[in-house]
Amino acid sequence: MKRRGYGRLLLLLIGAALYAIALLFCQRAEEGMGLTQVLLERAIDSTEAERIGDTEAEEKDPIRFCFWGETGEETPFCPVNGAQARGRMTLLAGHPALMEAESLTWQKGCLMDAGTARTLFGTDQCGSQYVTISGREYPVLGTVSGSLPRLLRLAEKEDGSVLDRCVLSLAPEQGRAQGEAFLMRHGLQGKILDYFPTWAVTKNLLLFFPGLLFLTAWGKLRRGWRRLSLSGIRGGEQTTLLLKTILSLTLTVGTVWLLEKQITIPSDMIPSRWSDFSFWGNWWRGQKENFSLLFSVSLGSEQLQMAGNMVKSMVASTAAFLLALWAVRRGTHENSAD
Repeated sequence: MKRRGYGRLLLLLIGAALYAIALLFCQRAEEGMGLTQVLLERAIDSTEAERIGDTEAEEKDPIRFCFWGETGEETPFCPVNGAQARGRMTLLAGHPALMEAESLTWQKGCLMDAGTARTLFGTDQCGSQYVTISGREYPVLGTVSGSLPRLLRLAEKEDGSVLDRCVLSLAPEQGRAQGEAFLMRHGLQGKILDYFPTWAVTKNLLLFFPGLLFLTAWGKLRRGWRRLSLSGIRGGEQTTLLLKTILSLTLTVGTVWLLEKQITIPSDMIPSRWSDFSFWGNWWRGQKENFSLLFSVSLGSEQLQMAGNMVKSMVASTAAFLLALWAVRRGTHENSAD
């Protein structure tokens, strides 16, 4: 009997560890939820991006944005030691801080990943170095996070129309609506990658593990309370009955609070008319396309890391729930056998 109990306890401990990991990845994903990614139907150049910036600055509540685009692989060259490397060039226009390139806001130059910096200069502390790219020399302003070889610099007129993506700094639940308004305001068209529905799934999955434990404990207390109430006990066991009743009610309130107050529902998931039966079909098709875009297009490093953290959190929280369910079922079967 003790071995059986230890087995269930071990499953619950492993599940609790996985749940803690899920919480950690969910918290990390939440840090990047203030950014909305837009895929433009047509690429723009730095001149148009500057015009959009001037127009947006006149709005009552201007939106911070950063247009970006990739030009393919480049071969940066260190003029001092002759070292070369390869990396994808990303051009920026707007607010570079949204793409982890804050130093480009006040000075011209380029940024690179730490691996490329070590290849060229032997160290990732490269703030005083220079690099030659396509025959032009740029001061190196520092490094950016990420393991993929990449270079970042501000877009210039001679680069042409290469900016085909845009990052908007928006509240997560308003990302799609305000993103569409931003595109319309500046005569642009494109697809908005809405992270909020995926984030809602990630957050709601975190309710399954504690919810199962709450309901299981409540069920056991309810059955114990029923047995005690039917046995007609007196004396000190009445205190036990009262404590179990209070704990049962507390768990009930906790479960209701957990499931009602903590559930996250995207606003666009609520139809304006419940008689609109085509709403759900269109919504699911839109979410399927949105989800496939999230993991099939080239994203900025922050957005890619955020999407990866959401997936890790969903996997860990699902595994934690399944282990807890296994432990509960084992306990039910063992009690039935006894």
